[in-house]
Amino acid sequence: MNQLLLVRTPEEINLRKVDPAAGAAATPSSSLRENVSSVVWSNDGSAAAVLTERSIRVVEGGSLQTVTTIPAPQTNAVAFSQSGKLLLTHQRPFRIEGNPGKNLTLWQWREAKPCFQVTHKGFVREDWPCLHLTEDESEAFHLVNNTVNCYLVGSQGGAERRLQLKGLERGGFAVAPAGLPRIAAYVCESKGAPGFVGIWDHAALPPGGDPPQAIARRSFFNANHVKLMWACTGKALLALTTADADPTNKSYYGDSKLNFLSGDGQNDALLQLKEGPVHDAQWAPDGASFAVVAGHMPARTQVLDSNCRLIADLGTGSHNLLRWNPQCRFLAVAGFGNLPGDVAFHERTGPKQFQQLGAVRAENGVVAEWSPDGRALLVATTAPRLRMDNAFALYRYDGALLAKHPVEVLLDACWRPTPKGTFPDRPSSPGRSAPAASTSGSTGGKGTANGAAPSKISYVPPQFRGDAGASASSSLHGPPKAAFRTARLPPGAEPAEEPAKAASKNARKRSNKAKSKSEQQPQPDPAGSPAGATSASMPADKANGSAPAVSGQQDSAQQTSAPAAAGDADGGAAAEAAKRGRALQKKLRQVQQLKEKAASGTALEPEQVQKIAGEKELIAELQSLGITA
Repeated sequence: MNQLLLVRTPEEINLRKVDPAAGAAATPSSSLRENVSSVVWSNDGSAAAVLTERSIRVVEGGSLQTVTTIPAPQTNAVAFSQSGKLLLTHQRPFRIEGNPGKNLTLWQWREAKPCFQVTHKGFVREDWPCLHLTEDESEAFHLVNNTVNCYLVGSQGGAERRLQLKGLERGGFAVAPAGLPRIAAYVCESKGAPGFVGIWDHAALPPGGDPPQAIARRSFFNANHVKLMWACTGKALLALTTADADPTNKSYYGDSKLNFLSGDGQNDALLQLKEGPVHDAQWAPDGASFAVVAGHMPARTQVLDSNCRLIADLGTGSHNLLRWNPQCRFLAVAGFGNLPGDVAFHERTGPKQFQQLGAVRAENGVVAEWSPDGRALLVATTAPRLRMDNAFALYRYDGALLAKHPVEVLLDACWRPTPKGTFPDRPSSPGRSAPAASTSGSTGGKGTANGAAPSKISYVPPQFRGDAGASASSSLHGPPKAAFRTARLPPGAEPAEEPAKAASKNARKRSNKAKSKSEQQPQPDPAGSPAGATSASMPADKANGSAPAVSGQQDSAQQTSAPAAAGDADGGAAAEAAKRGRALQKKLRQVQQLKEKAASGTALEPEQVQKIAGEKELIAELQSLGITA
């Protein structure tokens, strides 16, 4: 089934039909030629808000045909409500008759009619949207002057209820998207008192005065800002605290911690992660689990359930970004920004089981987003973050590159959302796993030309490299002997000899050297005097009579040196074979230890899994040497 990909350039926005099996279409299916500052989709993809300098144009999601136009000049941010029926806009501050105008507006966009307005100062892009709605969108919450005000949508009256907390920071509150009515808020530390995050029942908030007792609360020090992330079920909350300075002075980028609070107040904890900053934390779309990548590089990635219990450890790598696919089946762990762009793809194969399908290097990535069917990952290099090599690429769930399209100036690339349940959950196809796949760990290595993760390749000397040698050298334990015979050689080069032949040649050299040395040395007579002195002092007839004896000794030495040379050659080859056999037996013992470790339930690194996979090759090589494994 085709899906739509929106591409925005300075001249136009266009939609492209995408089939994940074939890649992106070369030509757009529909386009809107207009310079726009941003495009925002509704959750179901039925509509998109196109932001221009003078107005907001709401277009149909499939054809980009204008549905309605909202006259809101100088608007700098828009957002759809959860149902997609309401549209929130923020305009630059303005004054009406000397008084601040109401620049934060909630619209019934089909009628271009505002249903709620309030004044908002100090707009910060990272805290958008700054107005939160309940699940039924009947109440709106807005923060001003250490107070979260609760308004009825559609009413022009004042706040119905208030949560007053001294020290309430900007952007420091969040409303549960579903479940029981809950509101979370963050209060920064002050005068030696720690900061804290609390959860309240917003239906029980009074019109004014002191707030009721919090349902859940967690205190901490050394936090300048907190990011509050509710699970989509509203049953649990993650609070990511960040500080400008690291008290241990180990990180230039400051310090960060991840706190967990259950919505009912029965469980709260500080997650004990790898030492170092928390780079990213993301709830799965079903709210049953979340992933977190933390620690000094290489960072460690872990998956925990909604009760903060460890499900799986995905190993370490140069990663700082997490992306779940909509069906919660695949998880992409990436390293963008100041990292080289390694992306590892994992599949959930069971309640507590993950398998790595592959890895690829997507250099200069800025945007990473899964397709609605959850089978392809979009990675885009966009301006103004990067002005060079703008492009968008599609990678299959196992890391294989499906398509890559360069764009001269790419401002944005994103998928058109689809209603929940449009695409069913599908596991990976059989045989699609890359060679580096494992139940835990992350390679994070650079991918091959088609995007698949490379296997480990042993070093091959330059004189043995070539087509046949390269293919043979991809073995886990180095090139077999046949590679030395079939490798291509440069013109005029002598073919290299096999290790066994080289050993025999060295043995012959040693034997010949010993032979020549023995010929040059004087041979002692039975009495112990040198042969030269004996022949000089003896009469001629005796000397002549002794000559045959000396010649016989030389012949005997030559006869004995030949078998010795052959024995040295055979002994050298046998020594090399024995040495290789001992090394192979040592590797087999290591493989057996790793298999016992895996049987006990311990997660293995990718290199350890590859060692186990090479057991058959080790046994075969031992048998070729005449040694029993």
